[in-house]
Amino acid sequence: MKIKFSIFISSIFLFVSINAFSQENLPWLAVHDFTVSEQLADKGINGWKLAEQLEGALAQDGMYRIVTRAKIAKVLKEKNISSSSTIDASAMGGMVGADYIVTGSITNNENRITLSAKLIDVKKEAGEIEKSYDFSVTGDTLDDAIKKLPDLYDEMATRITMTPGELFDQSLRYFDQHNYSKAAKDFRELKKQVDAPKIKALILTNENIPMTNDPTLVTPGKLLDYGLKMMNEGNNNEAISAFKKIRTFKDVRSITEIDSLITEAEQAGLKQNADIEKAIAMAAELLRAAKDRNSSKDPAQILDEASGMLESILYNPNLPLTPDDKNQIEALLKNIKDSRKGMYAGPALGKEWLVPDVNIALLPIPKGTFVMGTESIPAEGEAADSIAHSVTISKPFWMGKYEITIGEYLFFLNDIRANTSLSKKVDEGINWASDFTPIEKDYTMKSGIGMTWGDKNQPMVGINHIAANEFCKWLTARERNAKRLQKGYVYRLPTEAEWEYVCRAGSVGNYHISEGAGEYALDEYAWHSGTSEQKTAVAGKKKPNPWGLYDLHGNVWEWCNDWYEGAYLPDEVTDPVGPGSSSENLKVARGGSFTSDPSDLKSYIRYSLPYKTSKKNVGFRVVCAPEI
Repeated sequence: MKIKFSIFISSIFLFVSINAFSQENLPWLAVHDFTVSEQLADKGINGWKLAEQLEGALAQDGMYRIVTRAKIAKVLKEKNISSSSTIDASAMGGMVGADYIVTGSITNNENRITLSAKLIDVKKEAGEIEKSYDFSVTGDTLDDAIKKLPDLYDEMATRITMTPGELFDQSLRYFDQHNYSKAAKDFRELKKQVDAPKIKALILTNENIPMTNDPTLVTPGKLLDYGLKMMNEGNNNEAISAFKKIRTFKDVRSITEIDSLITEAEQAGLKQNADIEKAIAMAAELLRAAKDRNSSKDPAQILDEASGMLESILYNPNLPLTPDDKNQIEALLKNIKDSRKGMYAGPALGKEWLVPDVNIALLPIPKGTFVMGTESIPAEGEAADSIAHSVTISKPFWMGKYEITIGEYLFFLNDIRANTSLSKKVDEGINWASDFTPIEKDYTMKSGIGMTWGDKNQPMVGINHIAANEFCKWLTARERNAKRLQKGYVYRLPTEAEWEYVCRAGSVGNYHISEGAGEYALDEYAWHSGTSEQKTAVAGKKKPNPWGLYDLHGNVWEWCNDWYEGAYLPDEVTDPVGPGSSSENLKVARGGSFTSDPSDLKSYIRYSLPYKTSKKNVGFRVVCAPEI
């Protein structure tokens, strides 16, 4: 059974501006009965109350005169008709003196409610549908969707009363926002309202007419409405001047090319939908792979990849989703996250990670390819060992947002205090005799303020490569025991390639700042000899690089994992780890320091020193990356 109810909604008198009419000249509008699904009726949807709400929303526009319910009821009673639903919409219009009739339905499919409405011009033979729209809302439950109905009425009131020009502007906005399905739908609706061939023929009658200079016609839609108004009044020259100017807007074709706009939006929408469907299918396949006990891949990493793929769609403002797609993605994402529970809770693909307790912040680094080194002729004094070559980083990883600080290193020292042999090994890698080492032998920071201490958030210096590497081994064991480290990954020092890849962050110049920027611009990003006052600075006080990491240029040199043994080989390589040894026991450091000249801070500059050496301007940062 379906229950009938009447809903007053309005329309605009097509092609005619409201300003051309006085109130008594506005068209009359009446409503044919809408139908409501039985389930919605059982939920208490009341036709009269909804009609009042709609009438209130639409009456503010003042673009029509309503044939009241009282008049409709009186006419029907005189003709002994029980309900307007029993007569043809066009016939009803004639009975009550309406120019337009609105009819439609309100239905639901589970938790999705759809309000369908069409505007019929009853003055034309057999009645002609001038506008038709479907409006939908979805909730977690049907009751939730019902609560959203007032928004649905407002949207309907706005759209039904749109002028052709307003619809044109909105269509173009949807296209720019990559909401291709809505753009195509509106372009198709616009095609019904605008006689594009007639406009095109009109323009061809006199192509020499200049474009309008009216400063109030600032959008394609305003020009369209003005042109339609002039054409309706018989002022064809003025109409042509407006229509021609539409083509001057950037990336906007003439309204006469509406078919091309529809095709382009539909094709873009089809590709977009295919991409969404492909991503959903891939995520579902990854979920199945994660549950496969025979899979060689780490299940947690697979699920992180799947959730990252879905979240990139779900939260992309430039990728509008249909309610069905949104519900499907959310359900699959919930399934993935439920499966993820109980697995390791460490770094997730594409997301920042904060190591518990130690509070080391790590940023996700995507895989990719870049040019490592420099093509330019080395400046005087520069080592000629940075031969440009293509490097591919084949797996994503995470890198410390900041250099390891004094406080983080002290946490490590105090945690291993009971391990006598390990403490002894680390102590041998710390230059306790140096005035610049920021910590005491009792594993506390030196009191007062020195060149390299005073704040626990300054970078840790005065340690050799061994002491830095032992920190990474400790962190790996700690996080692995806590089940926060995925299979095949460890905490370690970055390779030279990883370090330069992250430092450049897509740049190809000397620094990670904009191409061609000089050393003055570098001052905003780096602590060097000209900005540091000859002391280390608290981590993160300058601007970050494009990927969000701090102090890659300057503050302190950073130990890398690689041995140093001369120039790169000029080859294309994947995941290089450097030579297996160094004839002079040298390890690579990168980035420059607070004592360096700006020229030593370039992304490709390499520094090498004996791995057992510790200095006041050498520290390190960590990566969570594939084991090597």
